[in-house]
Amino acid sequence: MPGRLSFRFALTLALFAGVVLLVFRDEVMGPALLPLRALTADLTMRFIHLAGMEAVREASAIRHPSGFAYEVSRGCMGLVPAAILGVSILSYPGKLRRKLTWLAAGIPVLFAINFARLTNLFYLGVQRPELFHLAHKVVWQVVIIASVFVLWLLGVIWLDSGSGTRHWLRRRPSRSLGQAPTGGLNPA
Repeated sequence: MPGRLSFRFALTLALFAGVVLLVFRDEVMGPALLPLRALTADLTMRFIHLAGMEAVREASAIRHPSGFAYEVSRGCMGLVPAAILGVSILSYPGKLRRKLTWLAAGIPVLFAINFARLTNLFYLGVQRPELFHLAHKVVWQVVIIASVFVLWLLGVIWLDSGSGTRHWLRRRPSRSLGQAPTGGLNPA
């Protein structure tokens, strides 16, 4: 049964990745995402103002008076990481109510991390432009991927804790030498 669940989980994620590659492109989703891109830029600009920096927004672009600017593209909105977390939690065995509860907490955390990323990238673009490319293409990508993985892992642990099953990460209770296992040949 665990092998079958693992296969179903992997297949679900692979199918989701295929759909994202086919659909989440500017040619397909571009016009539909423009209002969401503008909203993301507007919220990011508010966080930039809270951080004490000047910024103006034009559609989905954010500009600083010094000349630095970036545009919030479809990949900057945090939708793909949130969707990956959603699909990975929903395809994991467990009660739907607990899955939805976890996602109601986990997805806003991902969006908060994404807004921190966008605000930090604006700061770097203005104050330390030599670090912008490294932060954008490497550091924040790793942070986002690690965040999705950690939130998924915590979600799996939480889902398993409510199912009455023993989680695969928990250590088995130690036995002293010479003590026979209880309950059969395969102690859990």
